[in-house]
Amino acid sequence: MSSDDLTHDLTEGSENDKTTQATITAVFRLLQDLDKRLNGRLDNLENRFDGIETRIGAIESRIIAIDNRLDALDSRLDRDFASVDARFESIDARFESVDARFAEMSDQMKAEFLRLSD
Repeated sequence: MSSDDLTHDLTEGSENDKTTQATITAVFRLLQDLDKRLNGRLDNLENRFDGIETRIGAIESRIIAIDNRLDALDSRLDRDFASVDARFESIDARFESVDARFAEMSDQMKAEFLRLSD
């Protein structure tokens, strides 16, 4: 084995190898603590996003309910306008029949007055 071989037996290492072990342990503990903190923050963010998604879902449900109500009102207004339009057409037809009757009566009255004047 060469001296720069990384796979050499560390049990035969020098005193310097043992002094770095505490530093390495501290670094790993720091990394574990950092990992826990970051995972905690990520979990917190995930919970917030889940809450936001729930709120958005509720808002979407409300919008759909409002849209359904508006559609119902729109169809009701269409029916009501059709009904009112039909009534106006009926009234218009009645006025036309009354107008025709007046014209007929007027013609009869003219004929009677002409006959009376003769």
